[in-house]
Amino acid sequence: MKIKDKYGFIGYVFQIYWNDEETLFSVLFKGEGGLMHQKQSDVEIIDPRINYKTIFHPDGSWNIIVHWALAENKLLSRLYELEKEAYLEFLKIIKEEGLVEPDFY
Repeated sequence: MKIKDKYGFIGYVFQIYWNDEETLFSVLFKGEGGLMHQKQSDVEIIDPRINYKTIFHPDGSWNIIVHWALAENKLLSRLYELEKEAYLEFLKIIKEEGLVEPDFY
């Protein structure tokens, strides 16, 4: 799934979470080194397809769909903290899955 933020930057969505009030995306932008939160209302969805294995789990009042590796490899919080090793591990996985361009960094 791809989005365009209000500045025109293209990002890849690897987690969607929502409750009764809002929907949020966890997005990987080229060169950022980790995941960023984006509100659905603040972005344009340019490709709605989710082309990877996902895991669904509710967490309190939130419903969450997340890329399998973020959950199974415990990378999610580390990517929000911009941890380089976690980023490189996830980047390797999503490149192998063909989810981003080969020159994505």
